Amino acid sequence: MRARLMFTALRWLVRGLIAAESLSLAACGSARSTAPRAEETITRAVVEPSSAETSAGAAPVVVDEAPRDDVVAIRIPVDVERAIDDAVHTAITQRALPGAVVAIGRRDGLVFLRAYGARAIDPELERNDVGTIYDLASLTKPIATATSIALLAERGVLSFDDPASRFVAEIDRRITIRHLLDHTSGLPAADPLARYEGETREQSIARIASLRPEHVPGTQMLYSDLGFVLLGEIVTRASGVPLDQLVAREILAPLGMRSSSYRPDASWLPRIAPTERAERRGGVLVRGDVHDPRAWRLGGVSGNAGLFASAPDLARFARMMLGEGELDGVRVLAPESVRALIAGQPRALGWDRRTAEEARTRGLGEGSIGHLGWTGTAIRIDPARDVFVVLLSNDVHPDGRGDVRPLFAELDRLVGHHVQRFLPAPAREVRAGIDVELASEMTHLRGANVVLVTHDAARTRDGRRTLDVLAERDELEVLRVLAPEHGLGSDREGAIGDGRDVRTGIEVRGVFGPRRRPDDAMLEGADTLVVDLVDVGARFYTYASTMHQVLLTAASRPGLRVVILDRPDPLGGVIVEGPGLDDALLSFVNHHTLPLRHGMTMGELARLLDHELGLALGERLVIVRAEGWQRAHDGVDVGARWVAPSPNLPDLDAVSLYPAVALLEGADVSVGRGTDAPFRVLGAPWMDTTRVLEMLRASSVPGVSFEETRFTPREARHRGRACRGIRVAITDRATYRASITGLAIVRAVVAAHRERLDRARVLAMVGRAEVLEAIERGEPWDAVLARVDADARAFEARRAPFLLYE
Repeated sequence: MRARLMFTALRWLVRGLIAAESLSLAACGSARSTAPRAEETITRAVVEPSSAETSAGAAPVVVDEAPRDDVVAIRIPVDVERAIDDAVHTAITQRALPGAVVAIGRRDGLVFLRAYGARAIDPELERNDVGTIYDLASLTKPIATATSIALLAERGVLSFDDPASRFVAEIDRRITIRHLLDHTSGLPAADPLARYEGETREQSIARIASLRPEHVPGTQMLYSDLGFVLLGEIVTRASGVPLDQLVAREILAPLGMRSSSYRPDASWLPRIAPTERAERRGGVLVRGDVHDPRAWRLGGVSGNAGLFASAPDLARFARMMLGEGELDGVRVLAPESVRALIAGQPRALGWDRRTAEEARTRGLGEGSIGHLGWTGTAIRIDPARDVFVVLLSNDVHPDGRGDVRPLFAELDRLVGHHVQRFLPAPAREVRAGIDVELASEMTHLRGANVVLVTHDAARTRDGRRTLDVLAERDELEVLRVLAPEHGLGSDREGAIGDGRDVRTGIEVRGVFGPRRRPDDAMLEGADTLVVDLVDVGARFYTYASTMHQVLLTAASRPGLRVVILDRPDPLGGVIVEGPGLDDALLSFVNHHTLPLRHGMTMGELARLLDHELGLALGERLVIVRAEGWQRAHDGVDVGARWVAPSPNLPDLDAVSLYPAVALLEGADVSVGRGTDAPFRVLGAPWMDTTRVLEMLRASSVPGVSFEETRFTPREARHRGRACRGIRVAITDRATYRASITGLAIVRAVVAAHRERLDRARVLAMVGRAEVLEAIERGEPWDAVLARVDADARAFEARRAPFLLYE
């Protein structure tokens, strides 16, 4: 396949790194610093953001598949998501790591989960995914070992302040279990690997236990792998159960951490990220065996290292910690045990605990706990702010020269600075057509040569662009992308030119401007046109116009299919509002005789257009239905994150007001484009706001308020000129109607300033000459609205056969 997401930046890595010099897993013997990776050494990375875009027969097929339930609904703002993406992609291209999985969440669940780059680049390139299992290295210390000690303490088997020699007699009697947990035992960080040669596990443990502390226990901190080796042995001797078995039984299984284990089974190998080639193990690429040389010599099970896990599993552990020991109704630790583990500075029991001074220069706050792992793993949990971040990578792959720390520092900063902007869990589990198609393993696109009509706003439930997820699939080929108005990035104004998508390398052709219908060059080699566009349910929003052109193109080409990946109408699907459209006003913008607010999804519109235009696409028109959406639900009811489909629709309030306020678009009136309140304000330098407001308030428009305002647009109509105007706000979504609000605004401005308006432009937006004429004549308001209502009721009957949702 020609275009594969995120592999463009990796293929040169394979060529450049596979031929690197021989690698070693000898303790502290790689090109890195020999010092343990303490959190205190993290420095922030400065990352520049990158651009996502350069310059008649059978009925249509409606697909209704039951999707998977394991996709995380993204709950972070779009700008934060893009910053995370840029930071990780930058780290990959700078060879800091081959790939990564990032998981961010709160007690109630994940808010972000994404895989990047490659799981492996040696001996061959393997695409990463969120289920990749990583060697956690020192994350084993807090997650497996410290948690096991806390479990045994709350069950009365031991105490944090017991002498460690109670369980391992050779340990200096001054050293307590607490000293081992908080790295104040005085035991050295490591010992020479040569000493393990020829020793049994028991002999190695006895030798380590016999080491004399380098300072008086409890007086200073010295990070010690050896201390946690001994803690793992204490767990085994105190419980009578091997460490790995106790961890599996008492921690992993209750938490549902099904992709976590010491000594993972051979069947897991394809999912496990490899680390380095180990000279001391015959030069083999280590995969599925613990990377840490001491843990490996101790049989793969140790208190300092050895645990493997996926990012979703670590997220479950973090949620348990935020839940004071409980997850999904299952209690693993008592609240007092969790509090005991995370107390203390600078080291909690098994964790690094952030001080107030550190919190001032980083992201997550004072009292947050975290740890790093030598293989490129990291976690930080902030109980006070109910948030965690997990970063799993294999930065030691393939040559030990990577470094995940700057990236994790940047993620720490981003999460800490923006956690208050995270979204609550969606009110409803709604999946768009792209999610349904992915869940079906591309049943309807398998083997297709695709031209994709899409934009940045078209995302999966977990926040990925439809372009990205289709480009990385082996079952199909994305030949090129057709970008509608506002471009692939959903951020442009004016005609859309051609270019190439930076992430995927796929050619992008504009279909808004001189070209509005796909031509032969755009369709070369294609057998399927796939449409995934975020529409807003208004007659004159042009994404439906572009879909209209796609359908006309397919009708003229007998071998060409159209697959619509459907999405909910953000305005809801119950309410229909006129005015309708006169035939004389048909245009690219007013592409069909629809009412102002039609209450249909793109898939439903496609079915209506196929029938009313006589296209007879039949089985060549496939609608992949959204799941979980009901007509009564608008975007606010659904509660999913909103990604702006155009620069001036930044949120759902703007979307709701758009059909109303846009009726004056182009009529020498600014509708707020180029301000911080698009479609919430309208005005002009010449507007008599007193007269306009008097008329509006006399109309008793339901569900909205009108207030006088002043604003200066930065772009579009009246750019740079101070405007007197009206601010519109929805006060009651249940009674608000775009048609009543919009026509009341038109009526008021016409009454006050008829001579200043371009009547032809106003008529093109209103849609019905008789409605505008009635307003101009001063016809009673109720009579005007009756005409509008008649249009709506007539369209309700027209649309009924084509609706797909209840």
